[in-house]
Amino acid sequence: MVKQFVELLKEKRIFRWNRKSVDTKALAILIYQTGLSYRKTKKILNLLENLSHESVRKWYKKCKGLFDVKRRARRAVAVDETKVKIENNQIYIWNAIDVDD
Repeated sequence: MVKQFVELLKEKRIFRWNRKSVDTKALAILIYQTGLSYRKTKKILNLLENLSHESVRKWYKKCKGLFDVKRRARRAVAVDETKVKIENNQIYIWNAIDVDD
């Protein structure tokens, strides 16, 4: 998946300058897209290469359009909640299903 995303970034020529590798930029963008903050993404990637959270923010801002999802109206969504006990910890798991599909 990362290789495909790197190829997409190169194909669309989103980044003009590459002081950091396109692979690093792609990885940062994908990690941020999963829900981590810019600073947490920076901490993870600092294991590979030194960068700032501001760099991650700028890179994501340039690629934000690639992640636009076409919204559509739905009649209903079925949501189920389950409580699971793992080693004396109770964890809640939610599952949502589009009823129209």
